[in-house]
Amino acid sequence: MDPSEISNAGEGSTVTVAEASLRDAVRDKRFWILFTIMVATAIGWFLFILNVATIVVEGLTRSIGVDANLISYMRYFTRNEVVILADYVTSYISNTVIPFFMSVTAVANALGALTWGSLNDRIGGPLRTLPIVYTLAGVACTAFYFGYTNVALLLALGVAVYFALGGEPTVHFAAVPQFFGGKAAGRITVILNSSIALSSVVGPYIGAFIRDAAGTYFGSIMLFTVLHLASTLIVVLGARKLLRDGG
Repeated sequence: MDPSEISNAGEGSTVTVAEASLRDAVRDKRFWILFTIMVATAIGWFLFILNVATIVVEGLTRSIGVDANLISYMRYFTRNEVVILADYVTSYISNTVIPFFMSVTAVANALGALTWGSLNDRIGGPLRTLPIVYTLAGVACTAFYFGYTNVALLLALGVAVYFALGGEPTVHFAAVPQFFGGKAAGRITVILNSSIALSSVVGPYIGAFIRDAAGTYFGSIMLFTVLHLASTLIVVLGARKLLRDGG
């Protein structure tokens, strides 16, 4: 079997990898780097994606019901009138803003997948691309939380978050044939996908639980950010170790 050469273990290095069997792949450090970061980032991914509608509602109603505006209206309107106005605003957000937000961010997600896939090929592989993707996602999601009381900021930062998230599955699965060849790529991918299946159940529940316990999504968003920045560190340190060990 002919080995394939891929530049993915660090700056200026080329790692030669034979077509790996499933057993060989599981013994490879890169498999466990991938598995770990896929678990961590997928928890954050599903935490955000499957709670995003209620996160948007929380943000856009916060300035109305909590921060200032409707409270100040109490001097002009009765409590019932204020409640009716708040209900109207919530309904408008749910029926108009959220569908528009989801449409715009879906386009950003698709563009992100194309962009990050192309960048992955250009800059030397997943171990160089993923730290950029994860860092952008973590920073953008934190900024999203602090700007989510403003519709324009919410849309702009939401686009940034989804653009970054579009790169995660693209680069993750591009890593399999680049690291291990095509011999057992299907079986390796299935095992790695098991981490995503677990995260798709755990992530949304954790996000919702933190919100219910704390009263806001701040803790959930911070968890998203921590998971992504920790994954960045894992990739960077893992790549350095691979480089020192010669692949």
